Amino acid sequence: TACAPFIAAGCKVPVLGCPAEDELNICANGICEGWSAELTWSATTFVHGVCASFVITYHSTQAGTAVAPRDLAFALTAQNGSLYADPACTTVLTSGSVTLLAGASQVSFGFVPLAAGQSGVSGVGPGDDQIGVSFDAQ
Repeated sequence: TACAPFIAAGCKVPVLGCPAEDELNICANGICEGWSAELTWSATTFVHGVCASFVITYHSTQAGTAVAPRDLAFALTAQNGSLYADPACTTVLTSGSVTLLAGASQVSFGFVPLAAGQSGVSGVGPGDDQIGVSFDAQ
């Protein structure tokens, strides 16, 4: 029964067992494949009070950067900073999470360090996929 969504989507169940038990495995183009998320940022130096944009990019094991097959939500936590729903830091992120929408390959958000010192962004996606970065803000 764990494989039913994969079989219904036209995937063939691998000999080594059904990967449907792992949320990080998805069906894409008739094959089962894994995925990961990559967090990147625009700033080379982080300065308190200055917006930095971040991007979460979806990668599949088969195709590299690809489009998400379904909505993928990432619960984000800020250390010594504020999160924003957009990369220009105009709308505060009140929900604490960003969603990479089905059919998209990236989702962007902003972060503003509140004071000089240790700062960072960390997050958890589907299947406990971990993303994050720590840095010293000037």
